[in-house]
Amino acid sequence: EKSFCPSVSNNGFSGDARCPVLLGKGFGPKAYQELYALWTKVSQNVSFKPVQVQLMKKLLDQMVKCKHDEGTNEGVLSGLIARKFLALLPAFNSCQEFDIDHQLFMPTGPSSCDIAVTSFDEVECKQYVHSLLEVKWNHSKSHFPEAQACAYADILFRGLPKPLQWVPTFAMSKTHFRCGVSFAGFDGSHWVYSEIFEYLKMSPLSSSNEGDVIMMLNFFEFFIRAAEFHKSYKGESDQTLFVDNSGKLILNHPICIVGARVLQGNDEEGRKKILKFYPDLTIAQQSIAKQKKIEEILGRPTNPRLIHGCGFESEQGMCAVLDDFVPSTSLVTIDHFVNLTEHVAKLFEEKMVHGDLRLPNIVFETDGKVTLLDYEWAAEMGSGSFPAEVSQAAFEPLAAQFVKGSASIPAHFDWYCLADILNMIGCKLGSDAAVQQNKVEVISALQEMESESGKTLSKEVRSKLCKHQVHGYLNFGRVSERVKDYFRSFEKRALGKRRIGDSSSNSF
Repeated sequence: EKSFCPSVSNNGFSGDARCPVLLGKGFGPKAYQELYALWTKVSQNVSFKPVQVQLMKKLLDQMVKCKHDEGTNEGVLSGLIARKFLALLPAFNSCQEFDIDHQLFMPTGPSSCDIAVTSFDEVECKQYVHSLLEVKWNHSKSHFPEAQACAYADILFRGLPKPLQWVPTFAMSKTHFRCGVSFAGFDGSHWVYSEIFEYLKMSPLSSSNEGDVIMMLNFFEFFIRAAEFHKSYKGESDQTLFVDNSGKLILNHPICIVGARVLQGNDEEGRKKILKFYPDLTIAQQSIAKQKKIEEILGRPTNPRLIHGCGFESEQGMCAVLDDFVPSTSLVTIDHFVNLTEHVAKLFEEKMVHGDLRLPNIVFETDGKVTLLDYEWAAEMGSGSFPAEVSQAAFEPLAAQFVKGSASIPAHFDWYCLADILNMIGCKLGSDAAVQQNKVEVISALQEMESESGKTLSKEVRSKLCKHQVHGYLNFGRVSERVKDYFRSFEKRALGKRRIGDSSSNSF
């Protein structure tokens, strides 16, 4: 079954210091790209030794027999998996100093926790973990995606002498498994999870299914090889850089989140760049084509470049578009709205509609001009439509009345978006003229407003405009309450006293 990137099937919420930014599949630091290549190699192995097959079948049989009831929590299942993984180590000729532990206790104060299954090097330090595995009873799309093990990765980055700022992170249950890389990331506090692969079944993994046995052997081998790779890694110490599918640098430190699916960073020459993620190659190409057409109409061309992530060839990985960073100013003036009006009128004249003309998609530049962003909904008049999951609440009242999932985008929609924006700055006459698609009257109203109040907008109005431009998320969907509920329950559990192997514990 085709896998789903975490950021497609779930929502990534970046409002909590321990919470992951979910990038889906395709992009990450150099270590991610190298591990992706390693998995590609490991996953092609279909020939295993009889002893390896026998041990894995025993594990699958015992997993099926392990029942979820009042007396059996996930810690029992993870203990079973840890013991079998340990027995499999010699069969895969792994390093003798390499070990696997269950419920490894991490003393971190009030947030102390147990990690389900870990691999570590006893010679160095029992806390120096080289891979994390979270164990669940079953896969569920309705829950935050196996994030506890990922969240613990952040804990491992603290208190160790020059630790690597990334760790291979795994999750498995009776019906699925997945792997990715958790790494120190953005804004100085948030860490990031990028997926490498997922194997999902609606029924339990079975020892009688040859495909399940082979995939589980691939999974275990990668669990070990990834840990060995982590232990011996000699690559870049700064893991906040981003690379493409060939390992070439895209963005370097510092990297920060500036919008939905949008990062800002510097290229290797130190120039500020914007990187926006797309689920696949086709959508990325369409977005670039729309952007170039609209920018040609408006006479303000940029230079968007398509970036391929790992796995894009098989439509299993994301693509991205790298573009120049456009600096903005907080000193918003009447000139900006005159220029915005000219843009709307020009697109209308050329029978084009932007379709998402909201403040988050408008950059107020230092020269009094504006640059438009986000061209995914842009189209020729009569041919565009809103996404099925569009949120009417994201738009102001005048434009919102036309917003409906999968409905056609009206030819005059940009004018109504402009009317809402003019209402925000207190230009009622200009807003009324925008509803009538009257460029001359809109500009006249703005000039009258300037003569009465001055060119620069008041601090209060500018604060309101900036507020509408703030982003806090990096995801492919709406932020869900279940994410916040998850972390509320996580905090509640963390307050209790934690003991290794405590059968009453609800975590691992």
